[in-house]
Amino acid sequence: MIDSQILIDRMLETENLTDNLDDEDAEWLLDWGVDRVRELGNAESMEAAEEKAGALMKFMRGLNRLAGGLPGVDPADLAGLLEHYAAARGGSREAGEVEFQEAAANLSNLTPREALEYLIDWARPA
Repeated sequence: MIDSQILIDRMLETENLTDNLDDEDAEWLLDWGVDRVRELGNAESMEAAEEKAGALMKFMRGLNRLAGGLPGVDPADLAGLLEHYAAARGGSREAGEVEFQEAAANLSNLTPREALEYLIDWARPA
């Protein structure tokens, strides 16, 4: 069993995961991330858990940057977001340029919290 508290503490000490969000949205994103890290307690090794936690934090940084920079989301940034999600969670949706364009257009009218929720849901495998 992995001591996920070490990874949670590391996440909570990393300032640039939420620096583009207001306090309420930042707390929401951190709570979401902490819940995902707790799921890593079943990882086969601490190294594997650290690798997934690192990818998760990259995903969260991407969410922070995109949701904090609305409405001007560059569709190209969404490809990197999917890569980090896949590394953290073991898979992501398949998407091409059309899907990236559609997602960027959908984000343009959302609040930061709605954008966080949308992107997390959008990144999941179909």
